[in-house]
Amino acid sequence: MNDRLFSGRFILTFTLLAASMFVQASDIKFMVDGIYYKLEEGKTTVSVTFGTEDNVKYSGDVVIPPTVSYEGQTYNVTAISGWAFDRCSELTSVSIPEGVTSIGEWAFNSCTLLGSVRTPNSLESIGPKVFSECTSLTTVFFGSSLTSIGSEAFYNCLNLTDFYFFSSTPPSLGSRVFNRVKTEQITLHVPEASLDNWNVSPWNGFKETVALTEDDINTAVTGIHRDSQRAECYDLNGRKTSDAQKQKGIYIKGGKTVLMK
Repeated sequence: MNDRLFSGRFILTFTLLAASMFVQASDIKFMVDGIYYKLEEGKTTVSVTFGTEDNVKYSGDVVIPPTVSYEGQTYNVTAISGWAFDRCSELTSVSIPEGVTSIGEWAFNSCTLLGSVRTPNSLESIGPKVFSECTSLTTVFFGSSLTSIGSEAFYNCLNLTDFYFFSSTPPSLGSRVFNRVKTEQITLHVPEASLDNWNVSPWNGFKETVALTEDDINTAVTGIHRDSQRAECYDLNGRKTSDAQKQKGIYIKGGKTVLMK
């Protein structure tokens, strides 16, 4: 009887494992305009993912579109999958569109040229180790929908100086989110009406907490840009802009918000 019971459990386990492998095998990966996407079985949305070979790395300025077409069908881009930009050390900027709700684990690990991170208001969750070892990262802007940040998301980001949160409630945190981060040098920018909500650990251990300005709120836009002595300038759509092209408005230069009057 016991032998039969063990055999039945083994067959059931094997069947479930085989079914899981079949579902994963049926996922589709495709590339459009230099960006790889993953279409999972039964889903009508796609996620940005890594290249098909280990030596394929994103570099330069990457602009993720809100939708992408494949074989006659248009899909909304709703996620950046785990390891999508892992160790892309020559990645200089990324624009993330509205509609993206999650960024998976290790997605931007060791992207050492990124100096400023801006995420869309649609973003709800950030996985573990997402920005670990981003050693040039100084400024991070999070939209109004963020509810959770995964473990060690900012591991060894030693140069962080500013966090901007446009939500009134602090997100839930995984373990050691700020491991090897100098929180005492970081200024926390939050909505003025919710200053008291952020007067809790670990946020009250930051350098200071200040109210968002009207300009801060008006520039809660997407994009991830590098910070360097030869800082390049971008408009709020992530397009590189020369001094000659600039008109009145708000720009991002060297990871900082610049108002042209």
